[in-house]
Amino acid sequence: MTGAGYGFEFEAGDFIGMRKSERAEREYIAAAEAWLSSYLGLYDEIAAAEAEKESLYTRATGITPRRPGAGGGGGKQGRAVEEYLKGVERCEEKIERLLEEQKRIREAIESLPGSRERNVLTYLFINGYSIQVTAELLGCERHAVSRRKRRALAQLIIPAEKNTKKCTTVFQGVPQ
Repeated sequence: MTGAGYGFEFEAGDFIGMRKSERAEREYIAAAEAWLSSYLGLYDEIAAAEAEKESLYTRATGITPRRPGAGGGGGKQGRAVEEYLKGVERCEEKIERLLEEQKRIREAIESLPGSRERNVLTYLFINGYSIQVTAELLGCERHAVSRRKRRALAQLIIPAEKNTKKCTTVFQGVPQ
């Protein structure tokens, strides 16, 4: 079948495949954007884990150990201190995981080949600026920022566990 008068040929299923590819790209971009959007929220999670850690540590150090042989169940207090300190360790592990996730996001952005794309994603997702503010900082129009954002998100290599749609197609020459 030939496109009427336009000089190109296609098979009947070609457009279906093209739509699937476009849909896969949109889904990949959405997954990448969702992952990057979590960056600023990680600060809140880190702050909450830090506050919980401090609270648990304060409780653990605020328990006065009883003298041996003084009666009154000193073993319960020792177990309570141990539980509080285990909670502190869990908080520290959580904080470490969250900081590592932020680092992975920054590294993914820094791995982009173009400085314009890196700047757009940094302003939007790391600094939390709006598209308008980003456009002003870069000295371009809002629509140019939107195009660069989309292009950068398509090029971004996201961790497999963040790619909820498990897109495996190749966009702009970068295997995803």
